[in-house]
Amino acid sequence: MDQIHVKVHFDGKLIDLGEYEIDCLSLVALINDVMEKVVNRHRLDDEKFMIMAQIPSSGVKKLLETDMELLSFVNLMLSRKITLLLLEMKSLPLEAMQSDILESHQTSFIPENSTENTLKRMFEAYEEGNKPTMADAIHHEQVTKWTDEPLENDDNEPLDNDDANSVDSINWTDDEIEEIVKIDNEDIENIIDSSDNSDFDNKALLSDYESGDEDTSPDDFHLNLDEDSIQMMAREFRAQRFRQTADEEIILEVGQVFSIVDEFRSVLKDFAIQQGCVLHREKNERARVTALCANKRCKWRIHASLMVDKISFMIKTIKGGAHTCIPLIKNPETTSKWVTEKLFGVIKSNPGISSSSIASVLLSRFGTATNRRRLYRAKKRVLKMCEGDYINSYALLNDYANVLLMTNNDAIVKISQELVGKENKFKRIFISFKAQQQGFMKGCRGFIGLDGCHLKTSFGGILISAIALDANNGVFPLAVCICEVESRESWTWFLELFKEHMDIHNDMAISFMSDRQKGLIHALQDVFPSSETRYCARHVYANFRKQHSADILREHFWKAARATNKTDFDDAMTTINKIDENAYKWLVDNDPSTWSCHHFDPFYKTDHVTNNMSESWNSYLNEYRRKPILELLEFIRMKLMKRMIKRREKCEDWESNIPPRVQKKIAKIAKAARRVSIIKASKYQFEVVEIMPDMERHYIVDLNKWYCECGGWQMSGLPCKHAMAGILHSHGEPSDYVDKSLTREAYMLTYSATINPLPDRTNWPKIDRPILKPPEKDVCSSSVNYQALTKREALPVGAGIYGPQSTIGQQQQPAYIIVRQRRARQGHDQGTDNNNNNGVINTEPVLKKVRKESKDRLNATQPSASMPDGFGGCM
Repeated sequence: MDQIHVKVHFDGKLIDLGEYEIDCLSLVALINDVMEKVVNRHRLDDEKFMIMAQIPSSGVKKLLETDMELLSFVNLMLSRKITLLLLEMKSLPLEAMQSDILESHQTSFIPENSTENTLKRMFEAYEEGNKPTMADAIHHEQVTKWTDEPLENDDNEPLDNDDANSVDSINWTDDEIEEIVKIDNEDIENIIDSSDNSDFDNKALLSDYESGDEDTSPDDFHLNLDEDSIQMMAREFRAQRFRQTADEEIILEVGQVFSIVDEFRSVLKDFAIQQGCVLHREKNERARVTALCANKRCKWRIHASLMVDKISFMIKTIKGGAHTCIPLIKNPETTSKWVTEKLFGVIKSNPGISSSSIASVLLSRFGTATNRRRLYRAKKRVLKMCEGDYINSYALLNDYANVLLMTNNDAIVKISQELVGKENKFKRIFISFKAQQQGFMKGCRGFIGLDGCHLKTSFGGILISAIALDANNGVFPLAVCICEVESRESWTWFLELFKEHMDIHNDMAISFMSDRQKGLIHALQDVFPSSETRYCARHVYANFRKQHSADILREHFWKAARATNKTDFDDAMTTINKIDENAYKWLVDNDPSTWSCHHFDPFYKTDHVTNNMSESWNSYLNEYRRKPILELLEFIRMKLMKRMIKRREKCEDWESNIPPRVQKKIAKIAKAARRVSIIKASKYQFEVVEIMPDMERHYIVDLNKWYCECGGWQMSGLPCKHAMAGILHSHGEPSDYVDKSLTREAYMLTYSATINPLPDRTNWPKIDRPILKPPEKDVCSSSVNYQALTKREALPVGAGIYGPQSTIGQQQQPAYIIVRQRRARQGHDQGTDNNNNNGVINTEPVLKKVRKESKDRLNATQPSASMPDGFGGCM
């Protein structure tokens, strides 16, 4: 953004206000800044000031009455490489405001013979057809004399020579003006700037105005004004810059000024879409644009062209009044490029947005529509523009890992990379914080869910997560990893780092829940050989249903999966065996100890038979899986950081020692306990009778041992309905019989630690390491035109037509590209087979290309040289 240095002479002092951005420059801001420097206060409401701008190399001073005049003057100076603005500010008493000067000059506080009014009279004279005289061009203003003594700035420090030279008023004599301002019979040259033929050393006089560009021609600092130019300046002197706020209707008027022609073209297109009209552009040049409504019955027409500065653009004429054509909803002006510009943020923040959703947003925001092909191209264009963000994210990973370890020195951050040719390609990254390790070891149960989900970017990848449960049964992430594929190698790498950071020993009781991902089973056996392994019953049933889809089998499968004792499990399995022996055999062969609750160790105090906690975490990250890798990791870090403090503060307000979700479960169990009958054996022992529709069951309950024969109390850590009946009968408090891992104390321990914040990305220290390149793109984005194929072509899975897949321990199965035939118009498609009368496209060249690419991909699956891990930090 352009900036200009501002110095103001006020009250006998030269005030250096420093650099200003053009968009933030205004007369009110300048006055307030000066008053704050001088008297340490802002301008009062009844105070009036006059500000004049010193024109370089002359005694001419231009009165600045509006912000538009100030900006126009500044832009004119910047166009001539002048970056110092010298102003003179005078305070006007209230009496002076009521004087004859104010009455005589309603729009100016400068006397009639001032330069400002001289210029105005010249403009008016040209508009009336009268040619200005020599006297009109000569400066008549009595310029304030500066003292010979050194001026002082706002800090009462003597000014240096450059400052002194830069603020000296140059009071030309009439003879000197005749030499500097050349006037002939047809035009007036250089009213503002002095000629390069001047005998004065302008470079010495205006050292602070120097741009530093030695290649700039002296002619660039001159403004040659002929008769037409002065007439144009007379109109442009009153021009208003086009301003539009968000969601404001566009109104085009004569005299509106645009910074460049491209801005005018953009506003004109927005205006056409707003009005629902189509424009025909008769002239669309850099110097002029003329457009009219394409509907011949509508007479609307607009013309705009360059201003005197040869950069700004101004509307010169608008004819025809308002549009009389019928507004179009589906407007041809709504191009894919326009949609890209207007909905860039929407598509970037939601890369998976559908074309129909884009169409809905377009219609609701702008009242226009277009075809799906343009919407698709707009989305593709946005994603292509964002590709640089994805590549840059990988390049910043080393710096990100370094700053993570600097701010959280007990964290562990590991980056694995591989050398491909001469480039270091990203392979994997593992991140876990000390706060996560402490929260798990102090407050969580030893139950961990493992799962992976695909990243939805062109570079692919898998996000692996380890998830635990807090005392309130909330998700508590322990570690995340982004790797190339799910394989035994990648899972082993993740689990070894996880085991190291969590300080888990082989003799510690840990239970893992998973979906039996590729390579995970073998990796768990290698890294955690003594741990309990559970498989998500929902995924087990999904495989079971492929061969046995009867609804009655589904009901009894879930009874068997949720059974907390062997009797209930055997009853459900027996029923399945009676219905379908093959279904029973399938379940037995798939090891019920991995998916049925009654086989699980009650030590972990969890009766979960699904991996919903991991699925919930993946679903929460769903939209961010489309983001660049650094943005995804930062979202996870900030989410964890906020969650630690938010849940800790929330827990401090709890009145009960039992977390809210656990309280709801207890209330539900207490309600169910009313439906059983109880026989008291002793103060703490009971026989509970549960009457079912087809049978009656008796359960032994011992409150001292926290035992119920149904197994539910021991498995979940919460009293079951049978135990609850005994507790209520003995007038006990249910919260006293809840396992300590489900209490407020355990919850506070889980969230007692803190994850430290990171500085802004611009303040990250740079480290001397090779820049990481992104992995190879997912081959799903191959440029092969699959729709051009006309038959089914078999390719091995390793070819990667549907993306890179792990084939470790698996037999490769054929994959197929299923495409549709399409016909070509005769004589208009080079792909038409001349020997085929039906005009079917000849796809043999395309098939050869596919076969060759498949072969190259298969050869590329050979292992490449691995680089050592990047960063590492431990507790």
